[in-house]
Amino acid sequence: MKQLRIAFGLLCVLAAFTSLGPFQRSIAREPYSADHPEIKEMVNRAVGFLGSSSAGAGHVGPEYEILVGYSVYKATENHDHPLVTHAVTAAQKLVREFSDRKSEIYKGTYAIYQISITAVFLAALDGEKFKSELEQCRDILVSIQKPSGGFGYLFHAWFLESRGDISQTQYVTLALWSIKQAKVDLDMKMLEKTCLWLRDEQHADGGWSYQAMANPTGTHGVTTQTMLAAGLSAILLSADAMDVMRGTKVKLVNSSADVQEEEEPEIPEVFARVSDEEAAGRKAKKPISKAVSRDMLKKVAQNAAKWVENHPYKREGASEWYYYNLYSVERYQSFLEILEGRREVEPAWYREGVETLKTYQDPATGGFGVLPISQDKGGAQAATCFSILFLLRTTQKAIGDLKESNNKGGQGLGNVADVAKIDGKVVDKSKITNVDEMLKMLESNKEGSPDDKQLADRIPLESDPKARKEQLNRFSRMLRSPSYSSRALASKILGRGDDLDYVPDLIYALSDPDSRVPLIAENSLRILSRQMTSFALPNDRLITADDRVKAERRWQQWYLSVRPDYRFISN
Repeated sequence: MKQLRIAFGLLCVLAAFTSLGPFQRSIAREPYSADHPEIKEMVNRAVGFLGSSSAGAGHVGPEYEILVGYSVYKATENHDHPLVTHAVTAAQKLVREFSDRKSEIYKGTYAIYQISITAVFLAALDGEKFKSELEQCRDILVSIQKPSGGFGYLFHAWFLESRGDISQTQYVTLALWSIKQAKVDLDMKMLEKTCLWLRDEQHADGGWSYQAMANPTGTHGVTTQTMLAAGLSAILLSADAMDVMRGTKVKLVNSSADVQEEEEPEIPEVFARVSDEEAAGRKAKKPISKAVSRDMLKKVAQNAAKWVENHPYKREGASEWYYYNLYSVERYQSFLEILEGRREVEPAWYREGVETLKTYQDPATGGFGVLPISQDKGGAQAATCFSILFLLRTTQKAIGDLKESNNKGGQGLGNVADVAKIDGKVVDKSKITNVDEMLKMLESNKEGSPDDKQLADRIPLESDPKARKEQLNRFSRMLRSPSYSSRALASKILGRGDDLDYVPDLIYALSDPDSRVPLIAENSLRILSRQMTSFALPNDRLITADDRVKAERRWQQWYLSVRPDYRFISN
């Protein structure tokens, strides 16, 4: 694995991104991450652009509406954002249309992209709520898989005889992987066929071409950076959906120009990987496939690394799919972290991508692909979506990277969002049945998973007034937690408590530094006040400091109208 680490660590700096734009190394600064203030500001401005009228120019179609909704949801985690609710409507309409195999929609050029992005979006939004739609998406994708194992255009001239299209296959595997994450059953043999086909379609030089090697035509048979990212992403996605990707040992490293020092990962106990000792008493899973293995995947990745080394990337400007490629790179790099069991604190490829995107973001609108230097084939709307997903490290968050349970010993335990430790015991979060267990889980951490907020919807508070008050007091204290997800969950729970004593705490949460928490807090205030149509904060653009102040004053005024003796402490 040393060769793989060198190739995809250092070479991604030298080859994949060095020529994408101006870059100056900062000294003694905080490493870039999805939670870095600069990244948050870039993402917030990009979300603002997607909500503006100028974002609609360029490509149109339901797949773009859904991509926008998915990106905005990943950035805000706001189910009620207008762009998210609009995307839900578009996604459900697409599923209904695809349910009729005679529908004209099957003849469209973007049919496979449409059904794939629909599955990705609905799985991220609420896998349980949209289980029926996800099952329909799965069944559609199963029905259109080519005999080779790949996927491609359904009714499109000479592509009808194609063994598969690498780009479309990438998005199908992303859809299937997302469906699996939403706990919808998949056919492992189907995934195995796709995985082995992608292995066989890797060229001798280590890359992939747009069309399968058996029938390439002209430039469609040439290996490119974009298709390397797509092919490598697709094979890692399909393999991970088969549960063959995850290792047992984890390393977190800091990288510098010349030295890489290993250090213990600061993983909260609730997300700690199940140890070999804890797993010893559990029966190991039987391998799903003899042909698809970690060793096979490592060979594929090593060959891909050679392609990167031999083909320094040089962006050609508006004539290519730069942002599509950028998001694909984030995807395969995140899965390589899993394959290696090793993650850098600040990967060089991510730092380079961030620095480039800084120069590409339009200072006036916040959009990407707007400035002449930053334009590409996808248009500004898609460019902004892919930039948001890259900056947020969306794939890494979704797969749980270093916080995954041990697959060999963790039978019955899912990914990081499902695994917790309570009183020193490893448990399945889906089996947590009361608030006390949930509080113990959250109070044992400095961090949390965004998925933990879903616990608030299914766990009842105590009916005994005294016990209920104690629970709400603990949630109130959690509003000061360093973990965003814990603060968000507390804001949601306090709205369910039906106790006006906690209104001041929720007003306090309106000033939370993470722009997603104030929206959750105001929703709870609307519930407690029975003013469901009253909004003080904007949910379709970046929340400003003035917005927060106005919202605080508005809800303080309401609270004083029902409890005139209360005194708010001035800042």
